[in-house]
Amino acid sequence: MSMNEAREASRVGVQLIVTAFAKQARLHGNPRALARAVVYSRVRHYIKLNLHRPDLNAASLLKELRLPRLPIYRMFEHEGGVDSYIRICRLREAVNDLIRFPTLPVKDVAYGLGFNHVESFNRAFRRTYDFSPQELRTTVTNRMFDKSAPRSMPPVAQSAAGGQDSSQ
Repeated sequence: MSMNEAREASRVGVQLIVTAFAKQARLHGNPRALARAVVYSRVRHYIKLNLHRPDLNAASLLKELRLPRLPIYRMFEHEGGVDSYIRICRLREAVNDLIRFPTLPVKDVAYGLGFNHVESFNRAFRRTYDFSPQELRTTVTNRMFDKSAPRSMPPVAQSAAGGQDSSQ
């Protein structure tokens, strides 16, 4: 079987599976759109499970999951691209780790989430959130122990936690 025949057989197989289970999963609409949604979900799940890998990027993702380049790039276009999506996921997870583990060194958070250099982590964090990882920790710690301060998370922590205030 040629590569093109294998791709077509795979595409048809996915469409058949999605169509068969769409009613049970309460999915309605175009089978092709449903198949794209399934693939998008699979890719996002893979990224989430592999954030710690320094080699995780668009190229390694496509190679590992054996997916065609163009459809995946289109799926993540609204996120700024696959690599941008991976970086944002890493930074959101970093916010969670910095708050959850206040004694864990920032460098360990950075390396644990696949950043190759602490400096690049700090730059990406500051570019995204307008303050450093250490400033986030200081702000959160001060609010936790300040009785007069409102018991809400800083905006960056709210966005990382899905926009919900943990004190409610």
